[in-house]
Amino acid sequence: MATVERQAVPFLTSKTAGQGHVQVLNVRTFTEQDFRAIGEWLLTPKELGLPRIPQELADAIRASVLSPLGVDFRAPSGIELVMLGKAAWVYSFRDDNVRIQFAGKPLDLPAHGWLWLE
Repeated sequence: MATVERQAVPFLTSKTAGQGHVQVLNVRTFTEQDFRAIGEWLLTPKELGLPRIPQELADAIRASVLSPLGVDFRAPSGIELVMLGKAAWVYSFRDDNVRIQFAGKPLDLPAHGWLWLE
């Protein structure tokens, strides 16, 4: 759940559908009014809070999405995990060095750096 204007709203919902599973993240995007208010159409009119969520929430979202794949990944927000076939790597959009965990192995990731994962 998340709090929006003092009301609790679903943030991550999931439902089994046949043999599959559907998950929906309820994150706000921008309306046409948001863009008109600043006269900008190509760039986002303001920052969204998702890149600054607590690590506990980021890890919970990742676990929900990655556990069906058998992937255990823990990191602060602002860290991107890319998986392509059997290859995987991480990239940091953060300005500070962070410690992440992939498959139970702790790794140090430099600011704006990337690592290949095994």
